[in-house]
Amino acid sequence: MTDLQATLRFQLRRKTADLHHRLDTRIGAFRTRADYGCYLRSAELFRRLAEPELAAATERGWFGDWRPGLVHDALLADLDDCGLAPAPHVERIIPFEDPAQAWGALYVAEGASLGAIILLQRAEAIGCSASLGARHLAAQAQRSTPWPRFTALLDSRTDLDSERMVDGARLMFVAALACFAPTSACSEPVKTVAAIA
Repeated sequence: MTDLQATLRFQLRRKTADLHHRLDTRIGAFRTRADYGCYLRSAELFRRLAEPELAAATERGWFGDWRPGLVHDALLADLDDCGLAPAPHVERIIPFEDPAQAWGALYVAEGASLGAIILLQRAEAIGCSASLGARHLAAQAQRSTPWPRFTALLDSRTDLDSERMVDGARLMFVAALACFAPTSACSEPVKTVAAIA
């Protein structure tokens, strides 16, 4: 076993790879404004559910000095840019029961910064930008810079139960999959993203 394979980060990646792949497939490669509108509504729904739980864990001091990247407000602005209303509400995420579970969930939320770099490029290709329609992606992409610092901090948390971390990460991925299901955010035809020139 290599040093990397022994890290908490590697364990989380390996034990959530199935759900991560399903989510990547479900998000897909939006190529039209209508596709992007559906993505926005799904992303807003997920962040509406997940971010209060991350904020609560932060207030409990479970993340120490680390502050999660919260982008829900930016998503609401992006929806407004695109002339779209938020998706209907669904069941809320189960609150995190302990710091280990919260750290696993945080791994998923912070890891979104890496995928946001590619998604931002796709959004720009259909006319969005960091100031119009893709604010949340720009904000997430900026958080890719401190990702090595986050993973080092994660790997240092050997005081936490690794299986509980996996539980938290899988909980977050399952919640995201539910929000990105067509019946969650796109059961009704979304408006054309007409506000984007």
